[in-house]
Amino acid sequence: MRIVVAYLQWCIKRGFYIYCVLGLVSMTWLFYKNVTSPSAAGRQHPRSTRQYIHFDVETESSKLSFTNKDIIPTLAIIKEPQDIKKFVVQNKALLILDDKKQGTSILIAISQSRWKSKTVYFKQITDLTLTQDDHTGLYSVIVFEDLRIYLSLSKETRGHVDSYCRRFHVGVIYFMHPQKVQTLSEIQLLDFPLSVSTYENIATYTVSHSSVADIVRTNVSHDVKAVSSWIVFHSNDSTYETISYGETGDKSSDKLQLAILDTGKHDGVSRIFFGQAHQLWIHKILFLDALSYLTAHKMKMDKNKYIQIDIDDMFLGKNGTKMKSSDAKALKEAQEMWREKYVSGFSFYIGFSGRSYKKGLPQEQEGDMEMIKLSPHFKWFDHTFSHIQVHKFDDPTEVIHQMQLSKQFAEEHGIQIAKAYAVAPHHSGVYPTDDILYDAWKTVWNITVTSTEEYPHLKPFHLHRGFIYKGIKVLPREVCGLYTTNLYYKSYPRGPAALEYNILGGPLFESVLYNYVTPNSVI
Repeated sequence: MRIVVAYLQWCIKRGFYIYCVLGLVSMTWLFYKNVTSPSAAGRQHPRSTRQYIHFDVETESSKLSFTNKDIIPTLAIIKEPQDIKKFVVQNKALLILDDKKQGTSILIAISQSRWKSKTVYFKQITDLTLTQDDHTGLYSVIVFEDLRIYLSLSKETRGHVDSYCRRFHVGVIYFMHPQKVQTLSEIQLLDFPLSVSTYENIATYTVSHSSVADIVRTNVSHDVKAVSSWIVFHSNDSTYETISYGETGDKSSDKLQLAILDTGKHDGVSRIFFGQAHQLWIHKILFLDALSYLTAHKMKMDKNKYIQIDIDDMFLGKNGTKMKSSDAKALKEAQEMWREKYVSGFSFYIGFSGRSYKKGLPQEQEGDMEMIKLSPHFKWFDHTFSHIQVHKFDDPTEVIHQMQLSKQFAEEHGIQIAKAYAVAPHHSGVYPTDDILYDAWKTVWNITVTSTEEYPHLKPFHLHRGFIYKGIKVLPREVCGLYTTNLYYKSYPRGPAALEYNILGGPLFESVLYNYVTPNSVI
């Protein structure tokens, strides 16, 4: 800088004004180039309007330096102001219910995701506390069991919920119950660019390919004729994206929106609307995808499932109810279908009680022999020779003898036993634990894995858990309700509809959907 000043003074004394002007222009040009060139990015003057500091991005340092310290003052380290804090949202869901019964299935889904949740009932809402402090949100997602609850909130409370969701980037899920909605043709939903109407006679339900769909299979039509009525959504606004649609079966009819995503373009809040209750089986799958999407995949369940299907009581049963040769072949065909379509390398696990072998009618004896013939295609495990419950034995040697008889039967008939796995008849002795059973398993079979439906309680099914006792891993088990006493479709307890529900939406369905075990626990 001193050299520049001396140069200007020398030019003025000698009347070289033109050189002064040229010098000033040159220095101005050099200064501008030095400050604004790409190579000098980040070296602007602190007062320059080009300088932006954004605190959302974390960096190890924000150090800015300048090569020409004589022209521009050094700007060393820009620190984040102490009064600027980052928003934090707890991994917790808020569930707002109108009816406890209706909300049970939602609570089960959230609990199986291993997330904490808080339940609030609409009639008890006085003041919704959504934040711990100005920078900490209590909930990562809010679920309204019925959209009518949200619409019935006071304007102030709705505004409070919406403001919280915008500030903390929290999404909202709404379900609807057509049977609770009075007759309507079309209803505008507050300030949303969206309207709804009731609709009946929808034949098929299809999940579209969208940013929400993850676990659920897309572009597959499902029969929903059994569902009497629906809420259908209508909107031409670009903020809405179709998640699923329905069709009546009439080729000329339009696709009816049954679940939609509000991307937040309208008011900054992401929402997902379902035109039916959570109890609908496909909504139980979509709900998991919705939770994952709205929580930026923090509430995501592992899609890898490890499933084992046990068929206990092989060779047991009263005359007239046992397997025939055609049944044995059908079982093998079903296994092959599973391997081809669903699970590569899948095998049924067959639990046998050898004492009842060939004790049925002639056709049933042929069925027993066919199962032995096909035995290499399945995996087998001991179900005790006489199918006697362990708690009925007082002498440990009797239990060991039963297992030794099973082992002898397997060797005589060429049955390959599944490594280190067995199931006790009626789960007797597994839980509550009986040392006689566990010690006998170790002595005869060197068992390391078993299963039970009894821990910690038989019901509710979704709370079944595993445990380890005497070095044996006890996996949680779910039953489908088919036993040797009710093998026929029409004789199923509470009728065929109960069996269908168990498979498609009920406890058995939920067990497969919600539960998974780690690869280290798989046999």
